[in-house]
Amino acid sequence: MTGSPSIPQLRSPRFGTIGRAVLLFSLLLSCGACWHSEPPVPEQETRPTGPAVTAALETAERLVLADRLDEALIVAEQLVRQAPDDWRAHEMNGRVLAALALRESGRAARPEVDRSGENPNPQPDPQPDPIAELRVQSAARYDRAAELGPQAGAEASQLRQAAGMASDQLGDLDRAAAHYHAASKLDPGNPQPPLFLAQVRLRQGRLDEARAALEAVLALRPEEAMALAGLAEIARREGRLDDALAQIRAARRLLPESAVVRHAEARLLRLSGRPREGLELMLAAGEGTWSAPAFVEEVALSWRAIGQPDRAAQALERAHRRKPNRWQLGLLAAEAWLDAGDRVRADLVLRDIEPIAGTRPEVREVRKRVERSGGDR
Repeated sequence: MTGSPSIPQLRSPRFGTIGRAVLLFSLLLSCGACWHSEPPVPEQETRPTGPAVTAALETAERLVLADRLDEALIVAEQLVRQAPDDWRAHEMNGRVLAALALRESGRAARPEVDRSGENPNPQPDPQPDPIAELRVQSAARYDRAAELGPQAGAEASQLRQAAGMASDQLGDLDRAAAHYHAASKLDPGNPQPPLFLAQVRLRQGRLDEARAALEAVLALRPEEAMALAGLAEIARREGRLDDALAQIRAARRLLPESAVVRHAEARLLRLSGRPREGLELMLAAGEGTWSAPAFVEEVALSWRAIGQPDRAAQALERAHRRKPNRWQLGLLAAEAWLDAGDRVRADLVLRDIEPIAGTRPEVREVRKRVERSGGDR
């Protein structure tokens, strides 16, 4: 599968919501100021009592819920300075900066563009990545919270899982796997940590370890659709396409509305030489369900496989028009129009994305292809 499996939400009064994750995608926890770089507490500063810490945590929580993240950060960072040995302060600081990272990610995906062709906020290349820095700090903060926090039981497991998600978001997969493994040991009846662990091992290509983790999930929850989807992905990578189709269809029976599972089955059908069946499966769900670029790309690949590259280009261009700041879809549409022999349409789509991503090497390369194809229609 190309995405991360969705898993049921987990709520805790201290951790908030640990959201549904998707394979290869989307983890919500990021976080706070680096443990090793925070300023020392002045000697004259009074350490807060237990009730004062609780009140500060509640204040930060209210500010986060009100989307007053900058104010929440001030409260959370002050709390860490004043109560450096309280794991709750580190966890809260982490959650506040998680929300900030998420907010900044959304802004980065929606650059302000002057449609006359000039980007008023040109970004130098390369450039510092403040979101990546937040994620680095996130992993450090959650590591510290896990170190200071409870060391046994379900609460400790949740804290380890949160730390794993922070490392996962950062891309430190070995550290994420270590946290997920610890979370599994701390709460062996909870299928979520081994499911997250399997996701990491799949991304690392460590298929035997991924399989073992997924089997542990199914031993606890036999009808966990995303574990079946994970086994289907392992079978696909091992070249066992019939087994992969059987597993993904079992998953879709359990989650018939899942776009992720439907996409995985469509891809397996295409890889098995049955692209028309895969295309019908995606079209039956409707374009409104193709929320991820990978879903639209799968539809386009199926159209190409049955010899209709123009339909592939149309699907990609419609998806780009719906979400014009997803320049990658526009780039795929331009390439598809070139493959269909329509230089004019390719040029129009490319002109639309160049104000946003014109300096990127892949966009420049397609521009060169368009210019070389000047003799086409």
